[in-house]
Amino acid sequence: NDNVLISGYSSPGLMDTPALHLSNDRLSCMESSCSTITKFSVTRADQSSECSLINTAATSTKLHILTERLHLTATMNQIVIISCLLAAVLAAPPQVKYGPNEVIPILSQVNIVNEDGSFQNSYESGDGSRAESSGSLKNIGPQEDGQVAQGSYSFYTPDGQLIEVRYIADENGFQPQSNALPVGPPIPEEILKALAYNAAHPEEDNLRK
Repeated sequence: NDNVLISGYSSPGLMDTPALHLSNDRLSCMESSCSTITKFSVTRADQSSECSLINTAATSTKLHILTERLHLTATMNQIVIISCLLAAVLAAPPQVKYGPNEVIPILSQVNIVNEDGSFQNSYESGDGSRAESSGSLKNIGPQEDGQVAQGSYSFYTPDGQLIEVRYIADENGFQPQSNALPVGPPIPEEILKALAYNAAHPEEDNLRK
């Protein structure tokens, strides 16, 4: 560390002040980047006072390091956010491409409704879809009439598979039949025996009531 004494030094703020002696001590910092601390000592004839100023080189170095750390943190946060978005996109189920919305023509259509309540309708479209149904009124109770219908419909899935469904709809509900429908497990043998026993002994049902 070199101590240099400069006498007779004047600055714009001290030129008109009598009997001033200014010393300048330069002290080197112990950091890798040599920062300088400048110490000004002002002495008057009647009294003395001292004012110290610190060079901003060391402070600038620390601010630079802090800025680099903040920049690195922001970059890491962006990488984490982008990684999360990419993982969400990759985890999403694949979407079936149905192609553009094109107008599908109706090749044929029939719609007949008779006065007795019976009806018949059908249609066929340009993409291979078909549907037909017919029905009539049916007496399902002493003072109650209902409508029964039967028919079928078919269409192609996006992967080209033909789905065909035949159905009956009456007082027992909608009853479809198709090889595309899932098949439930078989009824356990114990349940079948219980149902057969209940059907063979209806008098026991009256006793339970």
